[in-house]
Amino acid sequence: MQPTDVEDVTLFSAIRSGDVSAMSVLYARHHAAALRTARAIGGPGLADDLVSDAFTRVLSSILNGSGPEHAFRPYLATTIRNLYVDGLRRRARELPVGDPEVLDRLQADGSDAVLGANEVVDVLSALPPRWREVLWRTLILGEPLSVVGERLGLSENAVAALGFRARGGLRAAYLARARAEDGGASRPASVQLT
Repeated sequence: MQPTDVEDVTLFSAIRSGDVSAMSVLYARHHAAALRTARAIGGPGLADDLVSDAFTRVLSSILNGSGPEHAFRPYLATTIRNLYVDGLRRRARELPVGDPEVLDRLQADGSDAVLGANEVVDVLSALPPRWREVLWRTLILGEPLSVVGERLGLSENAVAALGFRARGGLRAAYLARARAEDGGASRPASVQLT
């Protein structure tokens, strides 16, 4: 064990015995590393929240008698990763609802440009699998281009270009479906799928 690990174990014992101020020592010792880890995992926009939530969760675990036993930093890094993944899963289950004023204006104009769930699935299923994946990861999950690039084995620029083509393909598939449903008539383009 590293000397800092031995000191951390002493701090765990202090926290478990009710000395919550020992957590501030752990925080000061590991905050910078936790922030670097969080930036690498979730990007700079989420890093502060991930670190704050991770320290809170770890403190709660230690107070409840669980949590790290030996090495604090790897435990904290795993907690940060788990919080990020939990956030992705939670956002994937959420159904975004449009601004009611915008939807009311669209309906008042007589526009039926808001797609139903079945139409969206049909339009997306017409796209190549790689396009669907890049749209899902960037638009729905909100993953950074660097993360999507790692998953797909592409550079950030290649992911951006693929996303651009995929959005264009989605737009074209939607318009083709709309024209087919209207018997070839033009359909209002008041909603952009970008």
